[in-house]
This record gives sequence, structure tokens and C-alpha cells, in this order.
Amino acid sequence: MATPIDSEKSAPSGEAPNLPSIPTVSEGSLVNAVNKIKEILETREGRRGSKYEKVVTWRDLWNVGLIAFDRGGNWIFNQADGAVQGTTIINGGQGMRTTLETQIRNSRAFKELFQRINSPESLAEFPDEVRAALSRDLADVAKEFGAAIREMDTIIQNQSRSFAMRLQEITASVDSAQSGVRTLAFASATKDDAQAGQITQVRARLDNFGGTGVTVEQKLVATADRINGLSGTYTVKIDANGKFAGFVLAVDAPVGQPAISQFLINADQLAFFAANGKVSPFGADANGIYMNGSVRINTGGGLTFEQLAYNASTPAITFIGAFASAPNGTKNNVYRNTTNGITYIHNGTGWQVYLEAGTRGTVTLYGTGLWNDGTASAVVQNATGKPDKVIGDTVTLSTSTSATTKYWTGVSWEPVGVVIDGNLLVDGTLSAAKLTAGTVVVPSTSSRVSIGPDASAPAPFNQSGWNVSRATGVGPAASIFNQGTGSGLYLFSQSSGDGLTAFSQSGYAGTFTSQGSSFSALWARNVYGGHAFRAYGGSNGGVTSSAVIGLSDGRCFYNEGGTFGPFTGAHDAVIPKDVDLDMVVGDIVVDYQLVERNGVSDTIFDVRLSDRPMQKTALGVLNTRANRFSIVPAAFIDRDALTVDADGNPPAPQAKESFTGYLLNYDLLTVNSVGEGQINVCGENGDIEAGDLIVTSSMRGKGMRQSDDILRSTSIAKAREAVKFSDPNQVKMIACIYLCG
Repeated sequence: MATPIDSEKSAPSGEAPNLPSIPTVSEGSLVNAVNKIKEILETREGRRGSKYEKVVTWRDLWNVGLIAFDRGGNWIFNQADGAVQGTTIINGGQGMRTTLETQIRNSRAFKELFQRINSPESLAEFPDEVRAALSRDLADVAKEFGAAIREMDTIIQNQSRSFAMRLQEITASVDSAQSGVRTLAFASATKDDAQAGQITQVRARLDNFGGTGVTVEQKLVATADRINGLSGTYTVKIDANGKFAGFVLAVDAPVGQPAISQFLINADQLAFFAANGKVSPFGADANGIYMNGSVRINTGGGLTFEQLAYNASTPAITFIGAFASAPNGTKNNVYRNTTNGITYIHNGTGWQVYLEAGTRGTVTLYGTGLWNDGTASAVVQNATGKPDKVIGDTVTLSTSTSATTKYWTGVSWEPVGVVIDGNLLVDGTLSAAKLTAGTVVVPSTSSRVSIGPDASAPAPFNQSGWNVSRATGVGPAASIFNQGTGSGLYLFSQSSGDGLTAFSQSGYAGTFTSQGSSFSALWARNVYGGHAFRAYGGSNGGVTSSAVIGLSDGRCFYNEGGTFGPFTGAHDAVIPKDVDLDMVVGDIVVDYQLVERNGVSDTIFDVRLSDRPMQKTALGVLNTRANRFSIVPAAFIDRDALTVDADGNPPAPQAKESFTGYLLNYDLLTVNSVGEGQINVCGENGDIEAGDLIVTSSMRGKGMRQSDDILRSTSIAKAREAVKFSDPNQVKMIACIYLCG
């Protein structure tokens, strides 16, 4: 917008001029004329009369911040609405649509805020008993019971789980009107997690009026989990026939990651009030943010509103983000270049370095062509908008085959140098499409890295294409860390040689570690008719044992030489979570019913504790009972769904559809059935001698001495130690050899 003062090229300075004193005159007509002129001038200056008659100068507009000028000396209007002194309107461009908003939208707190009250998603984190109590509509409960106060306590305590819950529901119902208040508090603990929560819901509904009614919910939940870490949420939500409002206050501390706290609000209109509601300094809705009064920002040395106004030229300066290279932009867009750390502003035709008032710092710039002092100076002028160079400015001019870098000394352009101290390189700044060298050796007192044969390495590694060795010190010679979805290390051999050879003169030849809950530390495969993995062991140059893993004929393990030891074989089994909660390690379990089969090798049964003598269906002895499935049991794996990615890596095993029903409602058991171990026995059939056979007894889960020495279908184990009982019901755990196979 053009103004009457466009010819001025700087801010006002000095004091505003004042009217001089008018001397006393004696001529009558002259006195009257001068007095009238004086009255008009004093009214315009605001010294007398109505303030509405005072003249406002451009200096006055400057002083209240309604006008400013840019670096080129052009005057502009600050677009104020005139209602409040200091009001400033800023075009925020992309707003929050950056990494911050993506992180918020992916957070647990955001999902919690926008989940419907009592939806399956909102209840998924709670124990089954809590989900069942909250899943029924409180209005339906009121319709069924009318005016009522209902209370229910639930307590579960066993070796694997501790749970307590108190539920209170206050309801009222007349005709088509229902209302209710539900309060639920619970505490839950297993060996791997602990959770406590308190949920209060207030509900009102008129059938055939107002849709689904109104529900107000307050929820407090604290969770500690060995796998997922720590979390706490405080949520308040209102659902009025599908219209949501609420907020969530949350802290998440996942295992191995920084903790983060969040306060998220969902509302169509948001406002802060002061002075008993007379003033609203801040408000927001879907159209934008509204502020009344002055805005004060401490940027810690960064840009201020005053500096933005100083550098402004319509449209207002807008920061559009951080990018590795120059994005598209319009005049006065500002972005930070993440490659060189420099901030640029768009001048209407292109990008130039964004400079604050005063002396600028040094810049590092790039241009094209062979080196020329004039070209380098032009690169600086094009980038900064000024011909002045600063001592330390650095320019690189390059072609497709060469690059030259020089810096400004204050007098001339001089080469940066050809000797590079590696300690001065900033991490991540050395890059190239290709590095060409014969052998690169980086020696130190404790380690060595070489690309190409290294004669100093011990045989046979002195012929390796890539060699990493460590002479002294503690720690691995080399580490490969991958945070992506591909392989950390991929080895492939097309010849008769080995893809990987590990050799150690003392200690471990290799160590493989995985922090993924569903992935292996070491994965080997061969899809061309051979085997995936072969291991040898021996001493003094000779082989004393050899084994093959992952054979193409269907066997997962083959012993080429040597023995197994110690050895205990176990079966998978499942059991409903609420069945036989008194079972302990060492108890005998029997097959109850077949759950799933997979090929000729894998089946899995639902089992129970043995409960009568001489049961033929005994599977073995309980080793572990887990309340969650850390793996997909072999019988549940959908082998038709197994695929590999481009690198040949397999995904986590895919489960059959039948597995879904067991995942939440059943526990996974490991049952020892062959090899060595221990078993719980009682004195029901007398004392036991070493060598006696063991069968089931009438005591649940406990074995007893078999009456003869004939191996039968009911024989479970053979005792390896003698034991005496003081009572038929006395229980002891003894060493045995399992015979269930």
C-alpha cells in the first residue's frame, strides 16, 4: 500500500517538532487573528479542546506499531484490526502440519482422546473383567433395573495373577427416560505387568429423542509393563449423540525410549478468560487463533516479532519449515536448510541468505563451474543480497569432474588446504557417490579396519575382501546396528566358498543379539536344496561333533556326530485362563481335547490336571504356564502365508484364524514329556524306590508308584531317586526320566 511518506527511507529519529511560543502583540485585529490561529493549532496538538480533534501523525502510527518499514526502506502497514493496541495478524502457512503433528496423531493419547466411550478400542488395554463391566450401555442397565443401587466386588488371587475390582451402578428409569452413574475401580497384577484404574461415567438418555443421549466420562489409568514400559492417562470426555469434547493428560515412557508428556484438547471453541469474564486474551476455533492484547515471546536469541516486522514486506514473513534442499516458495517465505544449517528468505525471484540487522556471520556456499574469484564473489552476492564478503566466507565451485573450495581472507580467495584433520569433520558431512581406493587401512593401538586384503591380519583372514580386527581392548571388533526393516547384515555366496566364516582363538567367534520381540537374533536359510546352518566342534584341529540345522528334506535338526546333553523335550499345550488355576510346576497334565493340527508333525491339545489313577492320556509334566503367547505355537502357524521380503528375510510367523480365539482366552503351557527332569509325586501307593515307574494318582496333578515294573501306556516317568512318605497325601518333587515321548 502506497503512503504519503514513501519517500522516507528510515525510521523517525529525534524529537517531534513543537509550535514555538507566540510573542505578545498590541495591534487589536492582529491579536484576534493570532489568538484564533493559536487556538486551532493547540486543539490539533491536543493541548486543549476535544481529543477527537487531535491530529495523528505518521510518527504516532510508528510509535504504536501500526506501520513499519522493510530492509529496502519501503513503508508498510502492519495489518492491525484497530480494536486493541498491539494486535498483530500473522499468516502461519502450514501451521502444525509438521513432524510434531504427525507424532501427536500417532500417539496413544491422541487415539484415546478420539475413541468412542466404551468402544472395543477404548477398552482394549483393560483386563477382561473390566471390559465386560463397561461394555454394557449404562442406559440399558437403568432400563432393566429402574431405580437401583447395584454393587459388585470381584477378587482373583493365584500364583500367576492378582486382580480386584469394585463396581457400583446407580440407575433410574421411567418410561423412555433412563439415567445412571457408574463408578468402577480396579487393580491388576501379573509377573509382567501391573495396572490400576478408576472410571466414572454419567449417562442420560431419552428413547426416540436426542439420538444416543449424553455420556460424560472421567478415566484415570496407570500402567507398568515390562515390554511396553510405563504410561499414565487422565481423560475427560463428553459424547452428546456423537458430538465429542474432552481432554487427555498423558505421560508415556516406552522401554528404551525417552518419556513424553502430552496435554491434548478436543473442542470446537477454546478460550481463556480473565477479569471475571470481561476479557478473553486468547481463543481458538477451526478457523484460527485469536489473541487480545500484547504478545511477548522469549525466543532465546532467535527471531522476535519486532525483527519480523523490521524485515517484513507484504506478505508477512512466514517460516515454512526445514528442508535438505531449497523448496518452492513465494516472497518472504523463510526456511532452514538442514544440509548446511543456513536460513534463507525468498526475495520474490529466488532464495537468499536470511540476514538480521547488523554484521552477519560467515556463510558456506556452493556454485558451478571452474574456479574463478569473480564467480565466487558473485555466489556470495547472489546468496546474501550484498556484495560485501566477510572473513571466513567459504565457496565451493564444482563441475562433473572437479571441485575447488576457497575461503575469503579479507584480501583474497585462498585454498582451504589439502590436509584434513579428521577430528575437525562434523559427523555426517563427508559424503560421495563413490570412493575409489586400493586398500584403505585405519590402524590404531587396539583395532584395524581394512577394505581389501590386509597382510598384517592372521591367516586365513589376510586374504579377506573386508577385514575388521581388534588387537586389544574390550568390546566387539565390529558392530552392525540396523533400525530399518531390512537385514542388518546380508551374506551371499555364489561359489563353493562360505558366505560367513567365524573364527576365534579364545572366547566367542560371534555373538548375535535381537531386541525385537518377534524376530530371531540369527536367521539362516537355503532354498536351493542344501541346509541352512552347519556347526562343528572339536579340539586340536579335529572334529568331535557336527550338527546340521534347517534341512531341505523337512528335518529341522540332524546330528552328524556327537551326542545331545543334557536333554529334555517338551510339548506345547493350552488351557483356559480360568481352569485349574491351582496347578504348579511339576504337576501331571492329561489331554482333554484336540485344538489344532498342522501337517504330520505338529498338533496341540487343550489339557487338564490329572485326577484319577492310571490315566492313559497323560501328556507330561508342567514346566511353564504363561498368560500371554510370546510365540505362535507350531500347530497354529499358517505355513501357506509364510513369505520373504526382497532381502530374503521372513516376517513373524502368521497365525491361522483359529488362533484368535485362544490368544485372549487361553494360557500357553510347556509340558516336559521326554528326557530328564522332575515330577510331583505323593504317597498314595507307598514309598518310591529308584527305578520305580510313575503313574497318575487320585490326587490332582500328582503321580504315584506304579504297582509293577512293566512299561505300560499309563507309565509317565521312571524315578531316579528313592523317597519315603509320612502320609499318603504327602507330596514331594523327585528326579525322573520322562517316558511320555
